Amino acid sequence: MNTLKLLTLVKIYINTYICQALARYSSRSYCKGTGRVLLICIILVSMFSLSAQTPRKDSGADGLPSTKALNIGDKIPQFLWDTPLEVVNHPSGQKTIKLSEYRDKKLMILDFWATWCSACIAAMPRIKELEEKYQKDVTVIAVTRDEASKAQKFLTTNETIKGLGIYSVVADKLLRTVFPHQLIPHYVWISSDGLVGAITSSGQLTEGNIIHFLADKTAQIPVRELIDPERPLFLSDKMQLNDLSFFSVLTRDVVDGLPSGNRYRKENGVIRGRAITNSSMEFLFSSAARGILQAKGKQLLDKEIFVEVKDSSRFYPVKDRDILSNVFNYELVVPTEKADSLYQYMLADLNRYTSYRATLERRKIKCLALRKKGDLSLIRSKGGKRENTLPFNKPSKITNYPLSSLVSRLNDLDCFALPVIDETGFMDHVDLTFSGALASETLKSELNAQGLDLKEVTRTREVLVIRDK
Repeated sequence: MNTLKLLTLVKIYINTYICQALARYSSRSYCKGTGRVLLICIILVSMFSLSAQTPRKDSGADGLPSTKALNIGDKIPQFLWDTPLEVVNHPSGQKTIKLSEYRDKKLMILDFWATWCSACIAAMPRIKELEEKYQKDVTVIAVTRDEASKAQKFLTTNETIKGLGIYSVVADKLLRTVFPHQLIPHYVWISSDGLVGAITSSGQLTEGNIIHFLADKTAQIPVRELIDPERPLFLSDKMQLNDLSFFSVLTRDVVDGLPSGNRYRKENGVIRGRAITNSSMEFLFSSAARGILQAKGKQLLDKEIFVEVKDSSRFYPVKDRDILSNVFNYELVVPTEKADSLYQYMLADLNRYTSYRATLERRKIKCLALRKKGDLSLIRSKGGKRENTLPFNKPSKITNYPLSSLVSRLNDLDCFALPVIDETGFMDHVDLTFSGALASETLKSELNAQGLDLKEVTRTREVLVIRDK
């Protein structure tokens, strides 16, 4: 017997019991507790009646309309047009908007972004320019999963976009469910008749493609191809890796649908491969060098990479209105038993197939040595929650971290031209505070006040040198 039938029988039984109780109560032969019994029965009837209700066919488990993923050619459901969406920085001061407010436009573009996505931010001025040029027919709505306070602050303070007057849907769950994606920026093109006309990356959001869309020539807009970065980049679906597999591949130019960055190929916890996509030649060489040095217990700092080439125009990425060139894709997988030689193979590959040659060399170079100036026991950590907000907050703090974390952050700062190395010998975790100012002299002064000093020295370091062949 299923649950619904069982609940129905229980309901009939309780109703019968109530009727009998009412009959006895009317003859005044029933006990004084009858009133309480009747109340409990009525509540139970209500509970079982509610439990036996059949959910609406058009609703999800939470009672809201189902939100299936939409693809090119699908029609936007009415509930999606009518759902209020939380928004910040709206020019009219609105706290929510509905997509239906923009149905008078021939083209609505949903721009999925995040405060941490540099590519999203870099594309916004150009997209805003296009929106204003075609404002009669086009509207662009920014959408982020970031919370309202974070997005509001970013939109009004970021140097690239603060003057653009961009408003954004925030704390989004609905739209990213309807239009799922792995990479951002991500753009969904919707026509006035409610059809998904295109789904693209920023490279396809051009004036020419907008003109095609408005002329109802959506077939001419390239579709964003989604590539699973967890799979070997150029391995057929028909082939599978095994512990003997060995291959490498190197290509130039952007592969749309892949992120910029890198992944490790592992087998049983052993790193036997690297995949680096949409990245610079310098990043490829430095990744190989870092892997080699790490096996020796050493570190390669960004400021210990020396690019000594005559023409750097083909060495570094070039960005033309949000389109990247001079980026590369490289993958190497070695047999499992050769995993400890992975980075030597990688460096040999890059030296063999590119126009450059990179070597690890010992050189005497100038550095900034972090040294003890006062009593370091005064900065020994008191424990508690670990924080490292240098240089992102004003004021900044480093709480319950080793000095190596401070050195790492100092090496990331452009205000120090020389690499920073730790010569304090202090191994305990520390608590440090900073004003958040990023001037080198200010930081040195604040370190002095906490028993530390930065002193220019000459040291022999193993560095990476990249030359023309």
